[in-house]
Amino acid sequence: MTFARSWRAFILQFHMHYFSWSRSRSEKRDTRLMPGGGPVRETTDITFLSRFPDIELNGQSEFLYEGQTSLVVSGWNRTVWTACSLTETYFYPDLQDPNNEELLLHYTDPDVQDWDAIAAADVTVGRIMITDPREYFLMVLKIRSKKCRDEWKSVLYNMRFRVIKYLKDPHIPQERPKATLGNAEDQTDAVEQSERWARQSSDILFKLIGALSKTITSWETFSLGDAVSLQYSFPPSHDNPVDHMLYDIGIMFDELRKILADFKQLELLIERFKSNVRFSIIVRNEKSLASGKSSLK
Repeated sequence: MTFARSWRAFILQFHMHYFSWSRSRSEKRDTRLMPGGGPVRETTDITFLSRFPDIELNGQSEFLYEGQTSLVVSGWNRTVWTACSLTETYFYPDLQDPNNEELLLHYTDPDVQDWDAIAAADVTVGRIMITDPREYFLMVLKIRSKKCRDEWKSVLYNMRFRVIKYLKDPHIPQERPKATLGNAEDQTDAVEQSERWARQSSDILFKLIGALSKTITSWETFSLGDAVSLQYSFPPSHDNPVDHMLYDIGIMFDELRKILADFKQLELLIERFKSNVRFSIIVRNEKSLASGKSSLK
């Protein structure tokens, strides 16, 4: 929360980083460009994680889309203020879907209720009883935090399912039969594929952990600073309306911390797998060297 020098104007803001897991026949690209020419948000093809017979892609691919939701409430006082919320839509399969509450098209139908777009159609404009910008900010932050949490839960579920399935699959090099002239090439291919899978999976988890850590840190900074200021900005005799909302938001970020811990656990499993692959390579090299020496005798 920031104030102008006159202490009359204020700004409340919060930014949440997330990723969205999606399946489609073609990838969506963010057409907004950075000064260097790259897209503002990154798209990653993660189809390699789903190459199992029982996962039916039906000609589709899977992608991880980077996103961010930003919320800003600013004004002069408790009666003169405005709000703005920005979120990602570039990866949606249909940008003309009138039923998608994140698209402006959802709010242009005159026959539909006057939903609050900033609150993602969770409430109607006519029924909003909150006129205090502090309360409105926290109400929307609660709604947006829930959406952010749901995206992270989906990514964790899909990532964990595929990683665990891969690690349990019998293709793991150290579990294969003893190398012979007949299967040596196949085993070499298996080792190379495992190395490639582990490297790609580690890169994805690195991105996920970094983004989620950033969002959690933002909340921790907010809860120790702006949240306290908001609580104390109400008169002591007032039944503080922000306490319950801050509590509910805090619960959702506790869930995000658990998701972060699960991502880190997957990272450890992959690192252990990478170590086993390296050990398998060393053992094979030593056996090949020993076999070569025996044939020379």
